[in-house]
Amino acid sequence: MLQLPFEDLFLLLGTILCGLSIPPGSRAVRAEFNLYILSALVVECNERIEGVAGVGAFVFLGAQASRRRLRRSNRTMASTQLNPKILEKLSRKLNLEKSTVRQAISKLKQKNARCTLNAVAQIYAMANGLTVMQQLSQADKITLPHIEQSKEKIKVVVKPKQNQGEKIRVLINYDSEDYFIKGHIKELNRAYTYKCYTGAYILSRKIIENLIIDILQKHYPSSESLENKALYWDISQRRFKDFSIILKNLLDKKDDFEPSKSKAIERLYQLAKKYKEEANDKTHSWYHLVLNATEFDELRLEDMIELIKKIET
Repeated sequence: MLQLPFEDLFLLLGTILCGLSIPPGSRAVRAEFNLYILSALVVECNERIEGVAGVGAFVFLGAQASRRRLRRSNRTMASTQLNPKILEKLSRKLNLEKSTVRQAISKLKQKNARCTLNAVAQIYAMANGLTVMQQLSQADKITLPHIEQSKEKIKVVVKPKQNQGEKIRVLINYDSEDYFIKGHIKELNRAYTYKCYTGAYILSRKIIENLIIDILQKHYPSSESLENKALYWDISQRRFKDFSIILKNLLDKKDDFEPSKSKAIERLYQLAKKYKEEANDKTHSWYHLVLNATEFDELRLEDMIELIKKIET
C-alpha cells in the first residue's frame, strides 16, 4: 500500500487523470508511472473514502488538492521574491546599485519577518523619503505594519516659493549693454534697497566718476594722441587721474562739444564737484556714515545721470 499523505494522494491522481504536468519537486514523484500505479491509486482512494464512487470524484478531489497546493506555492513565492520594478525604482531614485538595495531590504526583512519582501521594500522606501505603494499587491499591503495600511492618499508637499524680498528701489537708472556697468548699477540699487547706505554712497561715486572718464575716452581717444590720453590718464603714475582733475579737464573742453552739451557739462561740473567732496569724506574717514536715504536726495544723482546721458548722445 502506498504510504502517502491524503492530500498528496489526490493531488497525484488528479494530475495524472487530467493530463497535467506534475509539479517539480513533488514528494509523490519517485518513478515512472504506469497503468499499475494508476490502478493502485484508484484502489487506495476507494479504501480511504467511504461513500464516494467513480473516478470523477477522484479527479475533483485531486483538482482541489492541486489548487490548494498552487495557492500555497504562490503565497510563498510572493513573500520571497522582490518585484523587479520596485528594485529598479529604488535603485534609480537612490542612485544605488541594485545589489546594494537588495541587501538592505534583505537585512530589513529580518526585523519584519511577517512582511513580504515587497512590503519590506516599502518600509525601506519610506525610510528614504520614497514610496513604492503603487507596485504592491493587496497581499503585500496586508502584511505591512498597521501604520502603512492607511487609506489616506499620499499628500504632495509643495514647497512655498522663496521670499523674493523687498522690491528693488532704483536709485540710478542707466541702461547699458556693458556687463560691468550693469553689474555696478544693479549692486548699487540693491544696496540702496536694503539700506546699506554708506556702501551705496561710495559705489555711486565710483559709477559717476567712471561714466565721466568714459565720456573723455570716447571724445578724446588715447590712440590719436598722447595729449588726449593725458586728459584722464596719469602717464607717470600709470593710473587714472584724480576725479577733481578729470572734472576740470572735461569743463575746460566743453567748447569742443555742441552748445546744448556744453551747457550740460557746466551743470554736471557744478553737481559732481560738490558730490566728489562729500564722497571723499565718506570713503576716507571712519567718522562719516550715511544713516538714511535723505542724504541721497541732496546729491542730485538722478540729475547727474541724466546730464551724462545728454552728453553721451
